[in-house]
Amino acid sequence: MDPRTPIYYQITDELEEKIRSGQYHPREKLPSENELVGIFQTSRLTIRRALSELERKGLIYRLHGIGTFVSPAQGMNTFGFGGFTERCANLGLETSTEVLNFEIIDELPDFFTTTLQFPIDHYEDNRHLKLERIRKINKRSVAFETSYLPLALYPALTDQYDPETSLYQFLFNKYKVSRLHTQSILLPYLSTGDDAARYSIKAGTPLLEVFFCVWGKAQQILEYTHSFYTRDFPLRFRWEE
Repeated sequence: MDPRTPIYYQITDELEEKIRSGQYHPREKLPSENELVGIFQTSRLTIRRALSELERKGLIYRLHGIGTFVSPAQGMNTFGFGGFTERCANLGLETSTEVLNFEIIDELPDFFTTTLQFPIDHYEDNRHLKLERIRKINKRSVAFETSYLPLALYPALTDQYDPETSLYQFLFNKYKVSRLHTQSILLPYLSTGDDAARYSIKAGTPLLEVFFCVWGKAQQILEYTHSFYTRDFPLRFRWEE
């Protein structure tokens, strides 16, 4: 190793080699930050930079207050279109869903297309299914999602879909939905008193506010979503293709 290479890069490379060679197994808990400080005889800041780089590469994921774990496969800590239930299951996490609202609305809220300037598809039937859910890991609320799905594409949603089950598994099985990419807008957010009452969290809790829309291979908009994520949410965000 070139001694001019920053120490955190050297630590990243060593831990990455141990993960890829199988010395650390998928879903295995890594040594704590304090333990890594002792192993590598360096500062906590250096260790954190190395772990952040491994997380960026999709090799590890972190659960707040629990620890850092090896991802079951590269890229499993990314989050784009769907797959919350499946991806968390791949990480060995127990998930549950609380449905807050499941209704048909006449039009998509205009802030997606005016304020956010997301594109829109116009159908003969412009109604959307509005689905509001709290997503939980180990019974702890980690995400608050409001999805809008065009009924013109998914007419069976109203009478065949159980909103407490995986939405994307249903869409794949029923409609063979195939994503192309997502467009996302991410913003920092502090929860309000109304949020606290609705989601059973403390007012002022830091959240990540995310808006995204999803294209399919036919260049149709498959979904719009407005979500809030807590720091306990174990997946990460990127453009996905």
